Amino acid sequence: MKKFLSPACFLSSACVAAALSTLSVFTASLQAEIPAEPAAVKAFCVAHRGFSSAYPENTAASMKGGIDVGANGNEMDIYRSRDGVVFLMHDGTLKRYTGENIRATDLTMEELAKRDVGSFKGEQFKGEPVPTFDAAVKMHVGTKTVPVVEIKQEGIEADTLKVLEKYDMIDKCVVIAFSANVCKEMRKQNKDIFIAWLSTQKKGESWEAYCDRIIAVCSDCRVNAVDMHHGAVTPEVVKKLHDAGLTVFCWTVNDANRMRECIAAGVDSITTDYPNVLLEILAEKK
Repeated sequence: MKKFLSPACFLSSACVAAALSTLSVFTASLQAEIPAEPAAVKAFCVAHRGFSSAYPENTAASMKGGIDVGANGNEMDIYRSRDGVVFLMHDGTLKRYTGENIRATDLTMEELAKRDVGSFKGEQFKGEPVPTFDAAVKMHVGTKTVPVVEIKQEGIEADTLKVLEKYDMIDKCVVIAFSANVCKEMRKQNKDIFIAWLSTQKKGESWEAYCDRIIAVCSDCRVNAVDMHHGAVTPEVVKKLHDAGLTVFCWTVNDANRMRECIAAGVDSITTDYPNVLLEILAEKK
């Protein structure tokens, strides 16, 4: 929305009516502009960084774990190496995984592949390497688990799309990012791919203001969904966002009771380190 109302304007009932009318037109415009959700993207249970409670995150092991447990989606975080290869990793450095205070993007893919990013999780995972994005996406071909790709680095949108196109995954994936610039660029480069803006509620921000901000950013980026921290999820929030034409994902829900609350609130997807627990809860409702 490009037109702003001064504080004094809200003293006038006519201005209030005008503002409500403008918001209604704005919401209708959002619904008309964003692409429809691909039928293949039905990822209610998303394994966070793969099945990360049981396996080392963002590795082939955690991706296979998510697929094997029956998660609808495997969330994975991606960066690009010094020599231009997109790879999986959450942190910007190797510190938590190998103890090295080195930025992962400063290394070549060959150097990254030699790093052991499994031992930090347990001795049984010793030698687990940093996987390429290409290899991770390929694992999902022919499965019922879709890649949920978090782009952590601006400027790698074209490389990301190239891999997804290679494996015919454009209509079988979700792309997420905290960066509105990444969301905009992905939409600019592909009009059909399903994109969700990752979002958190600001301190002191009312739920109504938060929803309005989400709607405004998603409209500006022309994305299909919001992926919000579960702490902001209530039935009122979900309804308002659904009424605006948005799909509502939430992260990262590891408590079983909170999973049930988010389901009752009407969310469309839950990301969790414990996909096995969420799938058991969903099975209870059948």
